[in-house]
Amino acid sequence: MKRLVTTFLFLVISMVMLYPAAAQQPAPTPPAQDEEILKQAGQTAAEALEQGKNAQSVVSNADNAVNTTNNLLQIVVGALAIGGILLVLIGILGFRALFSTLREMRGDLEKTRRELDEMLTGVRDNAKDVREQSDRAVQALAYMQLGEQQLDRGNHKGALQLYEQAHQLDSANQATSYFLGELYVENNQIEKGIEYLQKALTSAYAPAEAAIGRALVMQAAQTKDTYAQDILYAQAERRFLKALQIDPTALDMHSKPVQSALADLYQMQGRLDKAQEHRETARKITPKNA
Repeated sequence: MKRLVTTFLFLVISMVMLYPAAAQQPAPTPPAQDEEILKQAGQTAAEALEQGKNAQSVVSNADNAVNTTNNLLQIVVGALAIGGILLVLIGILGFRALFSTLREMRGDLEKTRRELDEMLTGVRDNAKDVREQSDRAVQALAYMQLGEQQLDRGNHKGALQLYEQAHQLDSANQATSYFLGELYVENNQIEKGIEYLQKALTSAYAPAEAAIGRALVMQAAQTKDTYAQDILYAQAERRFLKALQIDPTALDMHSKPVQSALADLYQMQGRLDKAQEHRETARKITPKNA
């Protein structure tokens, strides 16, 4: 159709261009009827030219529309293709992410299960240890009670054996270490006695502090070096004073006031005023054992 319109326009233009040349040649004057026909023919040609321009414009617009449509179709097809690829990629990646998440969750569950198993095992072991420790503590307490009975009867050797058994069952017992230390010091095993008394000082314990003081006084009595004696007496005094700072009414294993032990130390050093002061305090605590 575009070619047909172009040919028609070419013919009309040729006729228009030839018409002036023909007019220059002498010709007979046409009759009025011929002039009218020529006039109509000119109008028809002009209308045809205008219609040809319109037709060409329509054809051009149609071509542009077709081209635009084709371009749009190509864009849509390309977009659909890209969208399809994206959907496939999203699907693949989504599946992989889901698979990875599930695998991580499974790993976390297995880790949690192992931790719970370890926790339960630890709880069982701790419960077993606590039960065994409780049983040992009960048995140790029984030996300590028997040892105390032997002390009351004056059987220090039998008491020592019982406290040793109690200590083997419950070495962390402060009282057991204290009584063993006192008994070893009385048995003249001073170094060993001090070792057990030090174990009894896991917390502030006045009787153990005072017992170490008495052990130091015994060591001072066994040395001939006066300088060493003075050092040991000074150390013993600090122990007695510390014991009284913890508990001014503290008693030793034989229910004798620590005030009396300090008074005896001052008596040996010739510090008679201080000795008398602490002895009077001791009588107020236990009138019979001062």
